[in-house]
Amino acid sequence: MGKAMTGWWITVFAFGLVSGPELCAQSVEGLGATAQGDALRGQGRFMRGMAWYELGAAQAQAIEAEAVFAWNRSVQADYEQYLAGRARRAAAKKALSNEREEQATKRFEALRLRWREKPTVEDVRSGVALNALASDLADPKIPLARWRLAPVDLPPEVTIETLAFRFADAPKSQAPSGLVSGTVAIGRMKGERWPVSLRRADLVKEREAYRTAVAGVIAACRAEKPLQAPQVDAIRDRLFALKDKAASTVPTDAGLRKQAIAYLNRLDEATKVFLDRDFAEELVRDVERHKARTVGELLGFMKKYRLLFDEGDENPETWAVYQTLYDLLKRQKASLDFEDEAGAGEDSCGHCQALERTLP
Repeated sequence: MGKAMTGWWITVFAFGLVSGPELCAQSVEGLGATAQGDALRGQGRFMRGMAWYELGAAQAQAIEAEAVFAWNRSVQADYEQYLAGRARRAAAKKALSNEREEQATKRFEALRLRWREKPTVEDVRSGVALNALASDLADPKIPLARWRLAPVDLPPEVTIETLAFRFADAPKSQAPSGLVSGTVAIGRMKGERWPVSLRRADLVKEREAYRTAVAGVIAACRAEKPLQAPQVDAIRDRLFALKDKAASTVPTDAGLRKQAIAYLNRLDEATKVFLDRDFAEELVRDVERHKARTVGELLGFMKKYRLLFDEGDENPETWAVYQTLYDLLKRQKASLDFEDEAGAGEDSCGHCQALERTLP
């Protein structure tokens, strides 16, 4: 990555803001829109024109340091809220709901340490260990210069498509039941890697019909063609046909049917993103056209859409991808060395203001 491109990326990752009405949430939901999509556009559409991927196509803009700091702080709060929720659920499973505040704090700190330093396989696969490290990397006090000087490349197998994400604050209460997606999982949605229970010959017709429908929609998004309701309906209809066929043909032996239905339910969740067609067009186009090449770019994509890491699919390949990414996040954290730098006065918003004069 060239020096100029790196400088631009740092500005994007810091989220220099675009002024104007794009900062305001939309007040009218358009055809095919959902409450979730409107809320997310209100949070993140300001990134239009300073997209996370346009590394070599634009010059750095002046950084509004206070706004940047506030945005990064809110993103870090998303992670912290998620981690606290995971700790509460862990306590509930162990019947610890009545523990004293001091005990709860100690247990939470022990969990946080485990997630960051010695996570279990499930901690990594579920995404909780990844989110713990991403929370640290979202610290608004990390100096921008550190991101510029310490890029960590992603290997070919770690891509946006091979990962699963969840929305940090999907407003499910504001939309009709069943009409909001909480998941972004592009690779899963494409149907390119089916679990054993769904690789049956008697499901070929339904699998291919579903994949064809998804491929058509993704091609339209890539070509900047507006999605039409029949295209979205086709995905949903063909997925339901596959679910119905699987429920009647996959045997119950060895938990195969249970595995099949669980996977298709997760596929159902992932495809709900198309219910907000405008939002889906932008998201899929981002993923298809512009690949995250570094840890910073991956986290920048997640910031744009206010995403957290979500549970990966239950197969060895995905587990390996998640473990690799965990190791890369740790490497990025170590390379930034922000335990020493983050508290320095130079690295606060004043540092951002000084840095804006030196960015290319």
